[in-house]
Amino acid sequence: MNMQSVFTIDLGGLPEAVPARIGSIEAAGPDHVRLEVMGLCPGRIVEVVQAGDPMIVRVLGTRIGLAASLARSVRVDVVCGG
Repeated sequence: MNMQSVFTIDLGGLPEAVPARIGSIEAAGPDHVRLEVMGLCPGRIVEVVQAGDPMIVRVLGTRIGLAASLARSVRVDVVCGG
């Protein structure tokens, strides 16, 4: 039996080396546009390479430096188990 759990957290709370799918972007205006231009869009897989402020994330094979305050506006879905 496949027992998987999905939970949603903000990107700033995602542990290093744990892949997650971006669920939503809660930033508004220019910050929302900036995140999407960097490739942080709903449906994409993202991974924290280095925690901190700024944090380094990997999306679409590219590493991006991201302020922790901005990372908190990105909601990600993490799959556990199974």
